[in-house]
Amino acid sequence: FYKDECNFNYFMNTKDNLHLVAEDENGIIIGSIHCTRDGDGQQINSLYVFKEFHGTGLAQELATEFDKWEDKSQDSWLGVVAYNKRAINFYEKLGF
Repeated sequence: FYKDECNFNYFMNTKDNLHLVAEDENGIIIGSIHCTRDGDGQQINSLYVFKEFHGTGLAQELATEFDKWEDKSQDSWLGVVAYNKRAINFYEKLGF
């Protein structure tokens, strides 16, 4: 995976909604992130990367888009199932 081989497509985005889809050079979706904001803060509703692209930095790039979008004056949160240790480690590195 090389960053310049991936395209990010934004859709359904507003001040309170971020939805970003990552596609490979053939237009195949390989990852996505969806985030929402309300009066209490913002959350990452989903961040998915196809298994073949784990360890490529794609999840970090998607999380960086959240970091650019989020309102730093509000709380941010997300949920992860307890058995998904890989995701938990990833989000802990991000400061969650």
